[in-house]
Amino acid sequence: MLRNTHPAEELHEIRSEIRALKAREAELCAWFLSGAPPTHLRGPAHEVRIGWNRHRVFQVELLPDAILEDPTMWELRASPVIELVPAPPMRDCAPQGFMALPPAPAAAGAMGLAAPG
Repeated sequence: MLRNTHPAEELHEIRSEIRALKAREAELCAWFLSGAPPTHLRGPAHEVRIGWNRHRVFQVELLPDAILEDPTMWELRASPVIELVPAPPMRDCAPQGFMALPPAPAAAGAMGLAAPG
C-alpha cells in the first residue's frame, strides 16, 4: 500500500498494478490451456485444475427488429464511474494537502450514492 500519497495518485498506481497482474494472469492461463506439462500443474501449495463451465446465452440478435426497437422493452440505468485523467500542470503554488480517507464503506449506499432517477 502506498503511504503519504494523494488518493488520486494511489488509485492510479493501484489500477496500473491491477492491469499488470491481469496481463500476467492471462499469460499464465494461456500457457496452462495450451498444454502445459502435467508436472507444471501442481506447485508446493496450489494445483491448477482445468475444466469447463457451461451456461446458457440469450441470443438477442435473433429477436425481430420490432421488439429490439420497442422503447417499452428498454430501461435506462445509471451507475457511478470514476475516471482517472492526466491533471493539468500545477501553477506556481504550494502543493495542496489532502484529507485522510475514512474507512471503506460496506456498500455504495453507505457513500450516499444513489442511482439517478
